[in-house]
Amino acid sequence: MSEYRTLWIEAKPERTERKRVLGEGTVEKPDNYQVDAQLLAEKIEHACNAAGEDGYEVISILPIIRGRDYMQSLAYSVTDGVILTARRKPT
Repeated sequence: MSEYRTLWIEAKPERTERKRVLGEGTVEKPDNYQVDAQLLAEKIEHACNAAGEDGYEVISILPIIRGRDYMQSLAYSVTDGVILTARRKPT
């Protein structure tokens, strides 16, 4: 068993309901400007609990941000995911 464990947890885009352009009704589409924070929090919680059950303690959760530039300036940034780092608990 190694002393450290790292895990990449991807953030999924939030899905929003929008009116159809043609026809009636709505359609659900991913919103590339928003992250589904509830889902990301659940994934982080699950990963932290799993690491604890395996004998590791979480020492770092690092957000990874991606940005989109527009005319050579940052237009917006979105959390792409997190890197979770855990260390084996001393025995």
